[in-house]
Amino acid sequence: MHPHSAPALIPHERRSTMQKRILLVISFLALLFSMNVSAQFNSAFHSLIYPRTVTSSGLGEQGVASMNSADAMQYNPANLIFSDNMSMSYFRNPWDFFIGSLPLTSFNAAARLPNGGVVGAEYTDWDFGNIPITTEQYPDGNGEYYSQYERSLAVGYAMPLSDELAIGGQLRYVWSTFGITNTVDHVLFSLGANYRPAAFVDRFDLGLSFMNFGTAVKYPGSVPGMLTFSDPPPAQINLGMNVAAVKNTFADVDFMLGAKKPIEKTTGFPDYNGESSFTALTSDWSDFPNDMTVQFGLNYLWHPVYLGAGVSLIQEMYVGYFSTGPNDGTNSFYTHGFTIGIETHGIKATAGYAGRWHNNNFNSYGNWNLPWETFQFGLSSDFSVMEKRNDEAAAHDLPKNIILSGGYSYGYSVGIMKSITSDEADISFASNSNWAVESDFYINDNAAILTSFAYSRMKETVTIKSGISTFFFPWDFSMDIGLETMSLESGFRYHPIDAFHPLFVQVSLGIIRLNPVYEYTSPKYFYKTFDRIAAGFLVPLKDLNIVLMPKAGLRTIYMEAPFNGNRLSGYNQVEVGLNAGYSF
Repeated sequence: MHPHSAPALIPHERRSTMQKRILLVISFLALLFSMNVSAQFNSAFHSLIYPRTVTSSGLGEQGVASMNSADAMQYNPANLIFSDNMSMSYFRNPWDFFIGSLPLTSFNAAARLPNGGVVGAEYTDWDFGNIPITTEQYPDGNGEYYSQYERSLAVGYAMPLSDELAIGGQLRYVWSTFGITNTVDHVLFSLGANYRPAAFVDRFDLGLSFMNFGTAVKYPGSVPGMLTFSDPPPAQINLGMNVAAVKNTFADVDFMLGAKKPIEKTTGFPDYNGESSFTALTSDWSDFPNDMTVQFGLNYLWHPVYLGAGVSLIQEMYVGYFSTGPNDGTNSFYTHGFTIGIETHGIKATAGYAGRWHNNNFNSYGNWNLPWETFQFGLSSDFSVMEKRNDEAAAHDLPKNIILSGGYSYGYSVGIMKSITSDEADISFASNSNWAVESDFYINDNAAILTSFAYSRMKETVTIKSGISTFFFPWDFSMDIGLETMSLESGFRYHPIDAFHPLFVQVSLGIIRLNPVYEYTSPKYFYKTFDRIAAGFLVPLKDLNIVLMPKAGLRTIYMEAPFNGNRLSGYNQVEVGLNAGYSF
């Protein structure tokens, strides 16, 4: 059965004593981190390892060479120099698991100083919720609770040493509850640098950082056999580069490559005590390069589209890849994301989504049948833009034309999307109707940037064949699962023939959310990446501002193969449709 359609049966165990409850939480965390935190699951304070912006999440969970100051406090404090005059953002990862939600939130801010330096701050909170206090007399709880969390507060500073080189440093105070009465706290130190050669100042950035270094983290009241006496801090060495592979009138396409080496060392049996990351910097190389993580990312950054009245539209799309570990235990997955927003009078407001959408080792990581989604909201100001703008019309170029349209298309399922057959079951996706709202921003007579939001419903039919279980299914058993979908995509349109201008071709990249309308389906929804290629005609009605756009295309949704979740497959639909819109 399709991995996103199978009903989930989730066992639950009841623990009767406080000792067993603590052991259950620790066992769950060990399982969680061994599956998702690369090779770095022996260290303390795991909340500091996961990405805390949609840009880093979408670009393969990296940011050491990012030119986004929001990533600086986690990956490279020197990148604070890319901040606007003032900026702030709020990030949330709901972390929905079988045992409930464990939300990770982050708030960061940065401000540029008169001397050219930038100061930054970040607060993080990983909330495990209120846990009931149990005793032998009250195994299900006595009505009292204690709060389980992991929090941190960091301050950083970056300054340019020259036009090419900048450095930055950071101090972070982190604290976490440990059982009912104990709290663990620690101070961590980070240092980073970025280098942009003068000849490629707008096209190349090299980043290096040493993050979260400190002494061993000691736990008070350790219980032999259950908890280690101390853990290493979550230290990392990050190295990466950011290359503007494409720069033109419409967009920049940035390629990011990163590598991460965790620095953590523990003593052997029977102590398993953590070692200071300062000493582990020279001693923790016996497992190199098997503990390395490699990340790739592509950032499609459309130039702001000026809409008039001092308002510009911002949109970015991200795709990435993350791989770590030796071949027999690697956790390799794809990421994606987008950011949309507006800029007016030097003030930018943005909102974004990012998540993981496919794992090449899907069958080895049980929590991959849960949705991965993070959200971020940002606000920044660049007063220099206001100072330089004497005339808004001169500072921005209005698009030659803007077309707002609505449309309908019908998608014919083809290939494996139409019919997938095996000895155990058959799966098919029915053809479906799609409704869309689209904005086309013509930068010149022949080229436009597209933004589209679409909604549709389709039907997935799963037929389980009787041969696989004569006891449960003495005959073939069919089940229809409705799929409600919503998608956001961004693309580029071009009119290639001046002599026949109505003809256009276009390509777009998007993220689709699929929500199975079935009571027992797990997960309740999930996100995938898709692309679309299309061709059509732009037909203006005479003496009116109304245009018609008949078009046909191919949409490919990238999802796990139905009977082999480790393999990525393309689910195709041939689409024909018509948009009607108004030209401004």
